[in-house]
Amino acid sequence: MIFRFLIVMIAMACMIYELILAQMFSALLGNTLLRYSLTIGIYLAALGTGSLLVKPGPSPAIRARLFKIETMLLIFGALSPLLALGGEWFLRQLIDPTTPAFLYCAYFYSALLIFVVGVFAGMELPLLMHWGESEFKIPSGQVLFFDYFGTLLGVLVFIYLLLPHTGIMLASGICGLVNGLAAVVTFSYPRPISFTPKWWGIFTTTSLIVLFTVIFHSRTWTFFEGIYFGS
Repeated sequence: MIFRFLIVMIAMACMIYELILAQMFSALLGNTLLRYSLTIGIYLAALGTGSLLVKPGPSPAIRARLFKIETMLLIFGALSPLLALGGEWFLRQLIDPTTPAFLYCAYFYSALLIFVVGVFAGMELPLLMHWGESEFKIPSGQVLFFDYFGTLLGVLVFIYLLLPHTGIMLASGICGLVNGLAAVVTFSYPRPISFTPKWWGIFTTTSLIVLFTVIFHSRTWTFFEGIYFGS
């Protein structure tokens, strides 16, 4: 039951990151339909690329890899709106925003950010499938079911809960905490794992504490929301 819940949580966060990035670049660069279409296409291609990088192995090795992936998504996923804002601001300092060069560079940067987050997210499902089959004898079809179901929940949670009640910035931080919780579950369930180097555990714990503190520091998110909405 815990493993199935873990699949749903990871799929929800993966889907919400995709929607957050599409919404951010739509707000920053305009043309919502184009932005959402490009984000979906690039993100799906990145998911496929990430799955190619996964190699089967014993359950402890798979869990150690998944733990590291969740830690990376805890950082890159939670910071993705800020990275989008920061990249757009930096480009404006270098290039005249009214020129085609700015638009091309902004397209490239947005595609790169979407691709990086998508590659990390793409590694999750194959690792979950290998782990489910080797540790719990759960068939791949069942893992896929809970993954797809989680993506639907992610869309509903983003549209009806996160976006209207927390805003885009805080939503990404909450998803980062979900990835952090997934990392903790991966590490401890059904038994603790040991992996090298040991600093991964320290890094993950520190990242969770920092992210948790920032999320509940309302002034931080008010500041970035002001930048996002141009106030």
